[in-house]
Amino acid sequence: MTSALDGLGEPGAAFLAERHLATLSTVGPGGLIHVVAVGFTCSDGVVRVITSDGSQKVRNVERDPRAPWPRSTGVAG
Repeated sequence: MTSALDGLGEPGAAFLAERHLATLSTVGPGGLIHVVAVGFTCSDGVVRVITSDGSQKVRNVERDPRAPWPRSTGVAG
């Protein structure tokens, strides 16, 4: 199985292995978009979003898994 991350090469993979910030958009209970800043890492093709269980974004993704990932700042804060 190929991944969109396969073409990044070693520098790209090393960059994504560090913590970065991005915006995460989920679909809220009323159908509106819920956008929040999140920290994330990516390793071995798995994106890990730093969050707390039970947060609004987690409840939204559990109900509706659509979650566009529009951009990363490239710098951890």
